[in-house]
Amino acid sequence: MVPMRHSKALAEVGYDDEHNVLRVRFRHGGLYAYFAVPRSIYESLLTDPHPWTNHRDEILSHPYERLED
Repeated sequence: MVPMRHSKALAEVGYDDEHNVLRVRFRHGGLYAYFAVPRSIYESLLTDPHPWTNHRDEILSHPYERLED
């Protein structure tokens, strides 16, 4: 997981290339796995000054599950 120091919403993000799973830990709690997410979305999160604001709808369009913290 990579710390997201420039995001108010996201604490950390990670990506599993083998399974195309994006993992997101939110600052206000919760760790989620989003399935079938293109790697390009993960890469955009790392550089976008407003990652959750700009990519939220696209990420939420994928199946997901909440993981144990």
